[in-house]
Amino acid sequence: MNPDDFKFLSTIIPEKIKEKLLDSSAKSLGGTFGDLVETATAPLSIPLHFTSALSKSLKWKIDNKFSKYKEEELEFKDINIQQLLKYVNDLKYSLDSEEIQNMFANLIVKSFVKEDKYGLHPAFSAIVSELSPLDAKNLAIIYEKYPSESFAIVDYKAVAPNGSYTTLKQNVFLENKDENDLDVQTLSIENLERLKLLFITNSFKWEDSEYNKFRESSFFVEKQLDYNEMKEIWRAAKVPNDQVENWVSDIQLNKKTCELTTFGRLFCALCFKEN
Repeated sequence: MNPDDFKFLSTIIPEKIKEKLLDSSAKSLGGTFGDLVETATAPLSIPLHFTSALSKSLKWKIDNKFSKYKEEELEFKDINIQQLLKYVNDLKYSLDSEEIQNMFANLIVKSFVKEDKYGLHPAFSAIVSELSPLDAKNLAIIYEKYPSESFAIVDYKAVAPNGSYTTLKQNVFLENKDENDLDVQTLSIENLERLKLLFITNSFKWEDSEYNKFRESSFFVEKQLDYNEMKEIWRAAKVPNDQVENWVSDIQLNKKTCELTTFGRLFCALCFKEN
């Protein structure tokens, strides 16, 4: 393992936690964490990513999260130091994002929480490393609003009178009000699906009114106006109405369902849920 990973881990763990871990290490870990602490005086060779400001920011976040737990809720025996170092190794080039920093801090802290530590999957840090800040924000929104239930998403389709169609926008997600680019949001949602955190199906189970927000989106409204305007142009050119209706497509919704997978719920509970 890279000595810099030891160094960085040592600098971001709060002193009171480090002391307890050192004590536990002396009793049961054969000095493993003691070796880690000794590296704290070694030079650090990745200043761009392991800056002092970043270390202080993460240490403050981690300390703040630890402070929310009572001492009896924490456990310092059987701490998997290699897994903590894997978190550092997987995420050290992704920590310029506030969202990823927060997830990283939660992974570190939950490694010491009795109720959570054994639910931490080794793959979690690798998954976080494949999230963009937008992915992380979207996932946090989904977990906050729909922790155990499904929610509506859609495709926008241009449907011709003969039934053929063209998909205009796919897996439209409107819950994040800070990002209005539908294509960027689609990329994010499909990445979360790729990582097996979300499950998307072409079935739906809600009243039609649940999809009104998709009909009220600026993209849908503008496309509908475009198609209606096209029809009026043809009608103004004296084209028979039945031909106009046969030539011009309409914009419609393909109603779909999205929800967190079982793995996704566990991942979110450990990466986002605060004590």
